[in-house]
Amino acid sequence: MEKLLKENLISSTENQDNNSISTQKNFRFFDNRQKYLLFVSTCSEKEIISKRVGKEISLLNPSPPAVRVFDAGMGDGTLLASVLRNLHQRFSTLPFYISGKEISLEDVRLCLSKMGDRLFEHPSTVLVFTNLFYNEAPWLRPKNPVQQIH
Repeated sequence: MEKLLKENLISSTENQDNNSISTQKNFRFFDNRQKYLLFVSTCSEKEIISKRVGKEISLLNPSPPAVRVFDAGMGDGTLLASVLRNLHQRFSTLPFYISGKEISLEDVRLCLSKMGDRLFEHPSTVLVFTNLFYNEAPWLRPKNPVQQIH
Protein backbone atom coordinates (compact mmCIF):
# COMPACT_ATOMS: atom_id res chain seq x y z
CA MET A 1 0.00 0.00 0.00
CA GLU A 2 2.81 2.42 0.86
CA LYS A 3 4.44 1.71 -2.50
CA LEU A 4 1.19 2.49 -4.32
CA LEU A 5 0.82 5.80 -2.44
CA LYS A 6 4.40 6.80 -3.33
CA GLU A 7 3.79 5.97 -6.99
CA ASN A 8 0.62 8.07 -7.02
CA LEU A 9 2.44 10.94 -5.36
CA ILE A 10 5.27 10.79 -7.90
CA SER A 11 2.89 10.54 -10.85
CA SER A 12 0.78 13.46 -9.64
CA THR A 13 3.93 15.57 -9.22
CA GLU A 14 5.01 14.73 -12.75
CA ASN A 15 1.56 15.62 -14.06
CA GLN A 16 1.77 19.15 -12.69
CA ASP A 17 4.15 19.97 -15.52
CA ASN A 18 1.65 18.77 -18.09
CA ASN A 19 -0.92 21.57 -18.40
CA SER A 20 -3.71 19.61 -20.04
CA ILE A 21 -3.72 16.87 -17.42
CA SER A 22 -3.51 19.39 -14.59
CA THR A 23 -6.43 21.34 -16.04
CA GLN A 24 -8.55 18.20 -16.24
CA LYS A 25 -7.77 17.30 -12.63
CA ASN A 26 -8.63 20.81 -11.41
CA PHE A 27 -11.81 21.21 -13.44
CA ARG A 28 -14.51 23.21 -11.67
CA PHE A 29 -18.08 22.76 -12.91
CA PHE A 30 -18.88 26.48 -12.66
CA ASP A 31 -16.15 27.22 -15.23
CA ASN A 32 -18.37 25.55 -17.83
CA ARG A 33 -21.69 27.33 -18.29
CA GLN A 34 -23.65 24.28 -19.45
CA LYS A 35 -22.51 22.16 -16.51
CA TYR A 36 -23.16 25.01 -14.10
CA LEU A 37 -26.69 25.56 -15.45
CA LEU A 38 -27.39 21.85 -15.21
CA PHE A 39 -26.30 21.90 -11.58
CA VAL A 40 -28.26 24.98 -10.49
CA SER A 41 -31.41 23.90 -12.29
CA THR A 42 -31.47 20.43 -10.72
CA CYS A 43 -30.56 21.14 -7.09
CA SER A 44 -32.67 22.70 -4.33
CA GLU A 45 -30.09 25.31 -3.34
CA LYS A 46 -32.17 28.28 -4.52
CA GLU A 47 -35.26 27.08 -2.69
CA ILE A 48 -33.34 26.53 0.56
CA ILE A 49 -31.70 29.96 0.37
CA SER A 50 -35.05 31.58 -0.45
CA LYS A 51 -36.66 30.02 2.63
CA ARG A 52 -33.76 31.19 4.78
CA VAL A 53 -33.99 34.74 3.43
CA GLY A 54 -37.75 34.63 4.00
CA LYS A 55 -37.13 33.99 7.70
CA GLU A 56 -34.75 36.94 7.87
CA ILE A 57 -37.27 39.27 6.19
CA SER A 58 -39.53 38.99 9.22
CA LEU A 59 -36.71 40.55 11.28
CA LEU A 60 -36.30 43.58 9.00
CA ASN A 61 -37.26 47.04 10.15
CA PRO A 62 -36.71 49.10 6.98
CA SER A 63 -36.35 52.85 7.08
CA PRO A 64 -38.02 55.10 4.53
CA PRO A 65 -38.06 55.86 1.70
CA ALA A 66 -37.80 52.22 0.53
CA VAL A 67 -36.74 48.66 1.24
CA ARG A 68 -33.30 48.34 -0.33
CA VAL A 69 -32.08 45.01 -1.69
CA PHE A 70 -28.78 44.25 -3.41
CA ASP A 71 -28.37 40.91 -5.20
CA ALA A 72 -24.74 40.32 -6.10
CA GLY A 73 -24.68 37.71 -8.83
CA MET A 74 -28.37 37.40 -9.66
CA GLY A 75 -28.02 34.34 -11.82
CA ASP A 76 -31.26 33.58 -13.62
CA GLY A 77 -33.36 35.56 -11.12
CA THR A 78 -35.16 32.64 -9.49
CA LEU A 79 -33.93 33.53 -6.02
CA LEU A 80 -34.52 37.27 -6.48
CA ALA A 81 -38.09 36.66 -7.68
CA SER A 82 -38.80 34.53 -4.62
CA VAL A 83 -37.29 37.11 -2.27
CA LEU A 84 -39.38 39.86 -3.87
CA ARG A 85 -42.50 37.75 -3.38
CA ASN A 86 -41.62 37.36 0.32
CA LEU A 87 -40.86 41.07 0.66
CA HIS A 88 -44.21 41.99 -0.86
CA GLN A 89 -46.04 39.75 1.60
CA ARG A 90 -44.31 41.51 4.51
CA PHE A 91 -44.07 45.10 3.21
CA SER A 92 -46.88 45.48 0.68
CA THR A 93 -47.08 49.29 1.02
CA LEU A 94 -43.38 50.20 1.04
CA PRO A 95 -41.52 50.91 -2.21
CA PHE A 96 -38.67 48.54 -3.16
CA TYR A 97 -35.30 49.66 -4.46
CA ILE A 98 -33.70 46.57 -6.01
CA SER A 99 -30.17 46.66 -7.35
CA GLY A 100 -28.76 43.57 -9.03
CA LYS A 101 -25.23 42.78 -10.19
CA GLU A 102 -24.67 40.38 -13.08
CA ILE A 103 -22.11 40.06 -15.85
CA SER A 104 -23.88 37.47 -17.97
CA LEU A 105 -26.20 38.99 -20.55
CA GLU A 106 -28.08 35.68 -20.76
CA ASP A 107 -28.68 35.70 -16.99
CA VAL A 108 -29.93 39.30 -17.13
CA ARG A 109 -32.38 38.29 -19.88
CA LEU A 110 -33.57 35.26 -17.86
CA CYS A 111 -33.92 37.38 -14.73
CA LEU A 112 -35.94 40.03 -16.54
CA SER A 113 -38.29 37.35 -17.82
CA LYS A 114 -39.11 36.44 -14.19
CA MET A 115 -39.61 40.02 -12.99
CA GLY A 116 -42.85 40.85 -14.85
CA ASP A 117 -45.06 39.18 -12.24
CA ARG A 118 -43.12 40.78 -9.40
CA LEU A 119 -43.43 44.26 -10.93
CA PHE A 120 -47.16 43.75 -11.51
CA GLU A 121 -47.61 42.53 -7.93
CA HIS A 122 -45.59 45.40 -6.44
CA PRO A 123 -45.72 48.37 -8.84
CA SER A 124 -43.74 50.67 -6.54
CA THR A 125 -40.51 48.83 -7.36
CA VAL A 126 -37.36 50.31 -8.81
CA LEU A 127 -35.37 47.51 -10.45
CA VAL A 128 -31.85 48.16 -11.74
CA PHE A 129 -29.35 45.66 -13.14
CA THR A 130 -25.71 46.60 -13.56
CA ASN A 131 -22.30 45.18 -14.29
CA LEU A 132 -20.40 47.70 -12.13
CA PHE A 133 -17.77 46.41 -9.72
CA TYR A 134 -19.17 44.73 -6.59
CA ASN A 135 -18.16 47.58 -4.29
CA GLU A 136 -19.87 50.11 -6.60
CA ALA A 137 -22.99 48.20 -7.65
CA PRO A 138 -25.18 48.63 -4.52
CA TRP A 139 -24.97 52.43 -4.84
CA LEU A 140 -24.86 52.51 -8.66
CA ARG A 141 -21.99 54.95 -8.48
CA PRO A 142 -18.49 54.34 -9.84
CA LYS A 143 -15.68 55.23 -7.46
CA ASN A 144 -13.59 56.66 -10.30
CA PRO A 145 -14.56 60.36 -10.73
CA VAL A 146 -13.86 60.23 -14.48
CA GLN A 147 -16.42 57.45 -14.93
CA GLN A 148 -19.01 59.42 -12.96
CA ILE A 149 -18.95 62.28 -15.47
CA HIS A 150 -19.58 60.15 -18.57
